[in-house]
Amino acid sequence: MMKLKKHTCILFLSLMAVFLFGCSKECEQKSTPDAPSKEPCKETAVKQAQQTQEAAVSQVVSPENSEVEQKLAFAQSNLKMAQKGILSYSQTVAICRDVIKEYPETEYQQQAQTLLREVPEDLRSQYNLSDEELGF
Repeated sequence: MMKLKKHTCILFLSLMAVFLFGCSKECEQKSTPDAPSKEPCKETAVKQAQQTQEAAVSQVVSPENSEVEQKLAFAQSNLKMAQKGILSYSQTVAICRDVIKEYPETEYQQQAQTLLREVPEDLRSQYNLSDEELGF
């Protein structure tokens, strides 16, 4: 147990040394004599973090879209389990019908139709799947 802790500590310290050495080399490269401004690396790192955070905020998905994406992901996982014989296709069909009803003429409708097309043809009549629901 002690050897494991020792090796873990050595690995951690080695990684930190490599990281810090890499950061110092980056600062040296950025502060060349021709550079118009000599900003410290800390300020550069802060600016990069702020830009990353702003990009993440701009890509925030509305709660409604998040909900439908979760529904489709759940339907897809149910479909995989149904294909393996663990579940029936009824849950997948119900979720996809709901998405098609709530989000007509959207990419979500197309995704739901794609999932419904993966229901085996011999079982489609059992769930009363129409060509319209399948996107044909």
